[in-house]
Amino acid sequence: MSTKTELTILSMGMGQDSATLLALYRHDAEFRKKYAPKQFVVVFSDTGNEHPKTYEYAEAVDQMCVQEGIEFWWLKPDMGFHYPNWHTLDQQMDTHGTVFSKAFPKSCTDKLKVQVIYRWLAHWIEQNYDIENPEKKYRGKAPIVAFVRSFGKIRILLGIAAGEEKRVAKAKKSYSKWSEICLEKSYPLIDLGFDRQRCQNYLRSVGEIVPWPSCCLKCPWANLQELLWLSMDFPEVYKLSLIHI
Repeated sequence: MSTKTELTILSMGMGQDSATLLALYRHDAEFRKKYAPKQFVVVFSDTGNEHPKTYEYAEAVDQMCVQEGIEFWWLKPDMGFHYPNWHTLDQQMDTHGTVFSKAFPKSCTDKLKVQVIYRWLAHWIEQNYDIENPEKKYRGKAPIVAFVRSFGKIRILLGIAAGEEKRVAKAKKSYSKWSEICLEKSYPLIDLGFDRQRCQNYLRSVGEIVPWPSCCLKCPWANLQELLWLSMDFPEVYKLSLIHI
């Protein structure tokens, strides 16, 4: 792990794993020293189709961050960081007549989460740092490259629990050249041996909310239990979801 880290970003999905990372940052001094020793920002990219319980938890996180002086960004579709043709999950499907399926590549996470956060990050750097920005070849990501050359890699904390190492290995295959240059993607829960149960136990032990597992309402990767819940609590959404699953 790099020691030169001016900036740490917590990519907050609002599920139990990322909630545990935020709790560790707040309650564990050794965790802060190791993973976020300097500037720390929490960011949540909203797909426009999150579970109501996810939105409730996001509101609680927003209030807590205000109270504790933690910089928190809730990237909503109307803020300009989402791509026009990927404004929300519903808009993408309705406008283009697309069908999301497990049989197709999972582009929604990249378009509605990952790329939105990178667009925000470039904007955030321009607003907060007076740095030269000559890297025209990187187009919209040029401010990130310029920042890294002055201050070192940006650490991105990702909430993937122990036992899910295959997800990390798969993600590494798709790393772009610029992200390898600029980002230090870190998986503290794997480092610390926190599986999902241990995450839940830790959240309870420090008096934190154990949030609902984060997932879009119309996610084609929903399991049978999630579909049953959707059919009972949101029958109209369930009927529409069947079109896309």
